[in-house]
Amino acid sequence: MKAPEMKSIFHTSLMLMLLAVASVVSATSSGQESTELPEAHQVVNEVTGQVFTLIRETQQRDEIDLESFKGEVYKILNPRLDWTGFSRGVMGAYYASASEEQRAIFVESVRSMLLEFYAAAMLKLRDQELHVLPPSEPPSNPNRVNVDLEFVAEDGSVIPIVFNMRKIPEDGAWRLVNLNLSGINLGLTWRSQFGRIMDTTGDIDQAIVEFAEAVEAASPGPSTTGD
Repeated sequence: MKAPEMKSIFHTSLMLMLLAVASVVSATSSGQESTELPEAHQVVNEVTGQVFTLIRETQQRDEIDLESFKGEVYKILNPRLDWTGFSRGVMGAYYASASEEQRAIFVESVRSMLLEFYAAAMLKLRDQELHVLPPSEPPSNPNRVNVDLEFVAEDGSVIPIVFNMRKIPEDGAWRLVNLNLSGINLGLTWRSQFGRIMDTTGDIDQAIVEFAEAVEAASPGPSTTGD
């Protein structure tokens, strides 16, 4: 795959993930109190509220300390994303043949590059809304819950989003393990991208490096001043 094409694919998928997880500049509820929502939905409600507050406070400053902002973003998102589960899904069949060291490196690479992307891109967004919808029916698996959301863009168009939440057995916490946006499964999309790199390189270490480079190339430039 040519470099410009890879950059375009990564930029599109990263922007979609950003909108789903961390672009809540004006969050509104579905009309149901947070305490009435199931636990997984409450987690999503809480995180979107925290992100809204952080973005709004940061955008009002005359000068923005990007490193400090990234640290605050990390505090919000890190406990609520299943980084290992997401990274395992991206590596796909190659996860089984990867060493423990390679797996750990990839998890940290995914964590680091998404944080960098979020911090730069979140500050560029204005006046969007994210609605957390109540569940329409009980989940078939009590440890796997899909949380439906609606992202309302500046032009009024509505983008359906599904957060795939997983209850972690070790601590019982709900964490985001995958996303589906307008029918696009981001975990599968990234797995396909990682697989293409593996087809070219045939080497997991090199694929991890090139995957991170593709994400970095797609990332928007930082914004360090308020509007």
